[in-house]
Amino acid sequence: MKKTFLYLFVSNLIITSSLSLVACVWNQNNSLSNMQKIMRITSLNTNLLENHNVNIYGKLDQETVEEFIENVEINFEGSFLEYFTLETFTASLRVSLAASQLLGEISTRVPNFSWLNNWINWQSSRWSINQFSHFSITQSLAMNASGWLQIDDEFSISVTFLNEKKTGWTGFENESNPFYARINVNQRISVNEEGYLIIDESNPAAIWIDENVDGNNISASEPVEQSTNPQTENRGVIYQGFVNSSSLIYLGNIFNPDISSIVVLWTITPSIIDMVNNFK
Repeated sequence: MKKTFLYLFVSNLIITSSLSLVACVWNQNNSLSNMQKIMRITSLNTNLLENHNVNIYGKLDQETVEEFIENVEINFEGSFLEYFTLETFTASLRVSLAASQLLGEISTRVPNFSWLNNWINWQSSRWSINQFSHFSITQSLAMNASGWLQIDDEFSISVTFLNEKKTGWTGFENESNPFYARINVNQRISVNEEGYLIIDESNPAAIWIDENVDGNNISASEPVEQSTNPQTENRGVIYQGFVNSSSLIYLGNIFNPDISSIVVLWTITPSIIDMVNNFK
């Protein structure tokens, strides 16, 4: 579970390097208006984002990362971080920045999505680094998408980046740029300390069972090859908790690998990142 430790650390960096944000304790009730808002996620597509000049700046060279590490006074010695290379740290930071940038750009540029900022702040109030670190490492990873939701009718939002083969993009320099992004809608799952689904306590719409796998041993920390729902099939790898999504968003004109941007991140919740598919 090295990637989980690393993500926990990267997330703390994001917090310490960002402006202080007041998490809006937003009542995500079962009203039609909230349902309409969350279902708008499914309307997001490549043309909509391109027409409103949504951008992700993906350049993150070694000099920039080393300067970032120096500015936030990271010490790689004497802790679990000494087991990670600069390359691994950079990849994790690149994915984290890209996901936060994408949601921030949609919130500020795409009409009728200004509510997204409050929605993510609500997620932050329910699943912050403090909550993430309260559970075992394995359980936290399995819970990250939606295992922290309290009732079946609640939703969370996250981002998955995919390569051309529609498997997870992990941000390493030897990979091509991310080919697609997908904005996910998630609903409640329940997992045990080992990260396995508790099926009877999970929303049936949010669990994905392979008929060849023992239903009592379904790991929520492992990728699911793809959705079998006709509405969302062929949208790439998913995970336990996924219920719906935008169409695949082609990033050829959105992701710019030549511009560097370590920005002030507006999210403080690890739940926006598809940790199952986007961290190695």
